[in-house]
Amino acid sequence: MNDMPSALWLTTNDALTRFCQSLEAAPYIALDTEFMRRTTYHPKLCLLQICYKDKLALIDPLIEGLDLTPLQQLIYNPRIIKVVHAGSQDMEILYKRWGSVPENVLDTQIMAMFLGLSDNIGLSTLCEAQLGIPLDKSQQNINWAKRPLSPKAMQYAANDAVYLARLFDALYEKLGAKRTWAQEECATLFKDETFEFSPKNAWKKFKLPPHSLSKENAQLLYCCVVLREAIAAKQNILPKRLIDDMQLMAIVNAQDPEKAINALTIKERALFLDLLHNPPALEAYEEKWVSRKVWPTRSALPREKFKKIKQHVAVIAEKYNLYPTLVATKKDIEKTLQGKPSRLDQGWRAPLWQSQEEAHS
Repeated sequence: MNDMPSALWLTTNDALTRFCQSLEAAPYIALDTEFMRRTTYHPKLCLLQICYKDKLALIDPLIEGLDLTPLQQLIYNPRIIKVVHAGSQDMEILYKRWGSVPENVLDTQIMAMFLGLSDNIGLSTLCEAQLGIPLDKSQQNINWAKRPLSPKAMQYAANDAVYLARLFDALYEKLGAKRTWAQEECATLFKDETFEFSPKNAWKKFKLPPHSLSKENAQLLYCCVVLREAIAAKQNILPKRLIDDMQLMAIVNAQDPEKAINALTIKERALFLDLLHNPPALEAYEEKWVSRKVWPTRSALPREKFKKIKQHVAVIAEKYNLYPTLVATKKDIEKTLQGKPSRLDQGWRAPLWQSQEEAHS
């Protein structure tokens, strides 16, 4: 790592403005963030790293009075590609801070899938595979809100941005004609609605135990999960710090739910009691969630047909050197079998799937 560019530690408005102006003509910038979220609902942005070629900067958003407007303008310039790795949390942070997700984002983890590599490959592993340089991740879980940052932490942050940029160069060259596919895939994933806050989306993260619930208990659980999420977001604490999943399950499974709620040591007991006595009407998609989670009504899928579609997906993946689940997940295959729209019918996948179907019709 002796050919590392010197990192600028930007702490003044003038320095930040000059740096951002120097990148106005750049075709892309590597973007990385460091944040804290161990005990809070909302992530706290602690550091931003920007790199293009020999231009490298570490920007401290915790400095009082530092105006990040020039950085915002740079990041939200639709002409410039923003390069991230596993960038969902980076995009969430930008969305929370500035109200939208930037256009023209490319994620090197997704780019790697278009080269047949795993769907969850880490930055260090990918850098070692593509550049021959593994990254030191020993500083990954430090307290990034602590000041001053140690020289080792600053070097770690700088390395991530520099090698993210170099990794992008390597992957972009190898993608060739598949670049437009990767751009389309990232545009689909990184859009505003993905990061819009709604407590009603909390059920997607809740994993029910294998035993079934009555419909009434499932509805109560749904409402409790949504209420917990809303309270946690308002108080900026982790939902499970308020009430953990097992406590929620104990409430809905109790012969006397009111007694179980009263046993809670939180001050929000009254809200849960009110929910118990005045449950809101569930909307159609919420009813669908309750039914799907408790009583899966889907008839058993034809095993041979499922296997056939999976084989077709494997053929496409091998032919175009794609990671198989990038082409289609199990959920995509199930939707196709049920005659429902799936990702196989959309975007860059559609002509590949149509060609494969025609070849075996």
